[in-house]
Amino acid sequence: MKYLHRLLAVASAAFFIAGSALAQNPGTVTNHAFAIGKGPGQAGYSSLLCGSAQLAVGQAAADPICRTVTGDVTISAAGVTAIGAAKVTSAMLNSNVYSTAHTWAGQQTFVAPILGTPASGTASNLTDLPISTGVSGLGTGVATFLATPSAANLAAAVTGETGTGALVFATSPNITTPTGIVKNDVGLGSVDNTSDVGKPVSTATQTALNLKPNIGTQADQETGTSNTAAVTPGRQQYHRSAPKAWAYYTVSGTTYTLVAGYNVASLNRTGAGDVTITLTTAFSSSIFAAIASSDSVSQIVSAFPVSASTLTVRIRTAAGVGSDAGFSVMAFGDQ
Repeated sequence: MKYLHRLLAVASAAFFIAGSALAQNPGTVTNHAFAIGKGPGQAGYSSLLCGSAQLAVGQAAADPICRTVTGDVTISAAGVTAIGAAKVTSAMLNSNVYSTAHTWAGQQTFVAPILGTPASGTASNLTDLPISTGVSGLGTGVATFLATPSAANLAAAVTGETGTGALVFATSPNITTPTGIVKNDVGLGSVDNTSDVGKPVSTATQTALNLKPNIGTQADQETGTSNTAAVTPGRQQYHRSAPKAWAYYTVSGTTYTLVAGYNVASLNRTGAGDVTITLTTAFSSSIFAAIASSDSVSQIVSAFPVSASTLTVRIRTAAGVGSDAGFSVMAFGDQ
């Protein structure tokens, strides 16, 4: 480009000389030629006829001469200047364009350019800029997060965080064992660490609780005087009016079978018409009452305590002979 400027300057100078020569003294000049003056005080002039696409080149101490433009630039008869193919090299541009500021109108396309370090620029329409290699100045892990924005990559990119796990958002978060949250943070300013036993109840609840009857104890049942204590199934037998044990046995030969009963652990036949019954829960002492009856009206049955946990039943005929028969027995007393 530098050489083109110089050639154009020479061409302009040549045309300027031709214009001046035509304005000198009239005479005969070869058709299409330049008129050349002889100098101050000299009469006459000569002419210079250049060939097609030639330039008149001035000389300091001689007449202008015609020269054909060759090499990098050619000029047609129509005045069109053209630079020959491959006449402007990268070396020329490196020394005359890239090293200084230049501006081109319109949009320019550069194929695989090496831009170096631009002093300024607007990158709002740039695409395909790789984050990992095309952007500098990012913190550790930021490029990885921008490429794959996962919770784990975010945690790796930030610093100063507390806790671990997935991201948490405002709606229905699932937070595992959070720490550092106080009751006022979650609108529970009145909550404290009072034990369940120490927690107060409302007035209505307390009123209802006051109307609840007390549960009768074993002692309440044995005393039998309270009109407010409630009796539970597991304690009703402790009342003095309730049998503490009862049983109904049938017999086949010498084998007794318990058909139904309460608080009876076992039966031991000790002889004809003699059995000993062991209780599951003993009386408080051997002082208690036992009543028995036979399945047969011809049998005489009696029962009496042996110890706090055993009683004997005897079955006899009218003649006083021991005889095995079915019977029922009950025992009353204090347990």
